[in-house]
Amino acid sequence: MTLGRIIRRGLAGLLVLMILAGLLRAVVWATGTSLSGPALLDGPHVTVWDLPDPAFEDAFGGVSGLLIEGDILLAASDRGTLFDARVLRDPDGWLTAPTQARMITVPLLRNWPATEAETDLEGLTRLQDGRLILAYERFARIDTLDGLDATPRPTHVWTTFQPYFGNTAFEAVATLPDGRVLAILEGPSGAASTQSYLWNGERGPRDQATGWSAGADMPLSDGFVIVGADMGADGCLYLLDRKFTLASGFSHRLRRVASLENSGETIYTSAPAVLGNAEGLSMEAAPNGDLIATLITDNNFLPLTPTQLIQYRLTPSASCDGVF
Repeated sequence: MTLGRIIRRGLAGLLVLMILAGLLRAVVWATGTSLSGPALLDGPHVTVWDLPDPAFEDAFGGVSGLLIEGDILLAASDRGTLFDARVLRDPDGWLTAPTQARMITVPLLRNWPATEAETDLEGLTRLQDGRLILAYERFARIDTLDGLDATPRPTHVWTTFQPYFGNTAFEAVATLPDGRVLAILEGPSGAASTQSYLWNGERGPRDQATGWSAGADMPLSDGFVIVGADMGADGCLYLLDRKFTLASGFSHRLRRVASLENSGETIYTSAPAVLGNAEGLSMEAAPNGDLIATLITDNNFLPLTPTQLIQYRLTPSASCDGVF
């Protein structure tokens, strides 16, 4: 058989598989259901965020980390960029599309060309002293950032998380009430748990931290992995889980936990193939005391796939004390 015929048959087979996968997703979409817990008051409320300005040169997308503070929105992209924008809210309190966005390319700690593995920025949180924490996958590491235009500083020697180099490393990072940083490995799909790490902020010589330690094995279930985390004003830790299969596409799950070792309460599980690839989570307190969870989707820079801001309004919990 000639090489050309082999290639043609291979492409034909791939096309058939893609068609079958699309049909399976259509069936799942038609029959799938969302599942809500008693804490959910309203949502999902979906806003599409687009930046058609030619100044961004198709660089917007791949957003995996999110931080909302009042009218300020920071989003972290897989290509090592931050998007700094402003948000308004409609009369019901939902976010409208962000405006006045600017893109900041986060520099590396050395002066040679960046690789995709080094710029795979996935997680974002703010320390109590105002600095940002940046969590990276693939070349797995956690850096601090003194300001949006500053150069990041490492929190550990580069080999600290070398065993996790790859595509299942850090996606979720949160600042705990006592000031420590919680970083969670995505882990492999189908695993029963994933490893977390805690940083107490200590630094050793040449800005290399000595304060990282292994945390709890955090429970997983039903094929979901942890891709986002943030503390709520009620003292609970909120987790964003994501699942993907070829047949059903993406679905996500929002949980809150009172301790790292427990699976906690499931607040909402989206139906498969309905909403996008949610990877970032930011928690806020509404003026009336409700909690607002905002998720952001990673469109993997696909031009026909939108970046979505997905919001849920929740009742706060009375059973969390912020101690982890």
